[in-house]
Amino acid sequence: MSEAWGGLIIRTGDSAMRLDLGEEDHLAWTDIVRLARACGIEEPTASSLGLTFNPENVEFWLEDEPYVKDGYLVLPEVFGDAWMDIAKALLRNGKGIELYGNIFHEHGYIECYALNAAGEKFFEVAQDQSGDFEEAEAREVQARWMAAIPNHIKSTFADVLDDSDDDGDDDDD
Repeated sequence: MSEAWGGLIIRTGDSAMRLDLGEEDHLAWTDIVRLARACGIEEPTASSLGLTFNPENVEFWLEDEPYVKDGYLVLPEVFGDAWMDIAKALLRNGKGIELYGNIFHEHGYIECYALNAAGEKFFEVAQDQSGDFEEAEAREVQARWMAAIPNHIKSTFADVLDDSDDDGDDDDD
């Protein structure tokens, strides 16, 4: 699995939806299936979630503990490019959900996701032809992404929606 990292915030139609939020550093495939079902995907399979591998014995890595805040499941630091496929599948096929987040990929691109309560979707990728994103393009995409996110989400989850890539050479400040 390629290196990719970022954060996701998800509100499902199932307000009682809870994953086993133990002290694990990953979610199992069964957790991903439960999440997809809670997001309105009735028969989640690897292919319906955009995965090109058999996920049954795969761990979906988390670099930080997930938590629930104000009815939102917060995955503050996901790790691995499978999360990109899962986020796109939830954005495309989720019903009655909200989804906000961005994920940076080691191959030089950033995916930004927003699906608000009204069903308005935002998905853009910042990348140039060489595989590295241009700083100006990335800032433009991230500005459009932040504009698609409701203010109450931005203020409540500012730490998760940080639009820097946290790779140590960030000069956003």
